[in-house]
Amino acid sequence: TPDGRQIFFVSDRGGGPQVYRMPAAGGNAERVTFTGAYNISPALSPDGRRVAFTMGGRVGLVDLASGDVRVFTFGIDVKDATPAWRPDGQALVVSSRQPGESASDIMLLDPLDPTGQATGRLPLVTTRGLDETEPVFTPDGQAVIFVREDNLFRLEIASGRTRRLTGGFRKWRQPRMLPDGRLLGLWREEK
Repeated sequence: TPDGRQIFFVSDRGGGPQVYRMPAAGGNAERVTFTGAYNISPALSPDGRRVAFTMGGRVGLVDLASGDVRVFTFGIDVKDATPAWRPDGQALVVSSRQPGESASDIMLLDPLDPTGQATGRLPLVTTRGLDETEPVFTPDGQAVIFVREDNLFRLEIASGRTRRLTGGFRKWRQPRMLPDGRLLGLWREEK
């Protein structure tokens, strides 16, 4: 969480993968999702009240106070993955793939209506044949960082301009934005 007090993670300790949370300082883990599907890629909302997660090509939202889970996208026309919240909490960015396709594109689900449903799906990056995944918003909400074919890219939402951030032999995954605007990511090198 932004305040550093909790960690949200995925574990299969109860059978299939589900979302859990626990204090960052240690302690007991509490299960957050209880659906029959594989629940992965948790993303805490900016207000700390909901967690978006992926479940079998769909995006679900769980209310942390009540435990209620709502299916946010249905995974029929497109398969969604790796949701991330816009800093204002009014939209999500996801990696979306057409059924039968191997490459994903970046989509904005905006705006959320009062019940939390997406009223629009806007393609942000659609590059035929290139796999684009793991999007995250920058802290100001003006750009999205994502993975394209093992490298990190930055998309300026207003202009649509995309710029490559990494290259070389490193294969990048799981970009995360720190509150101060720095970028954190995992990488590995084949050599």
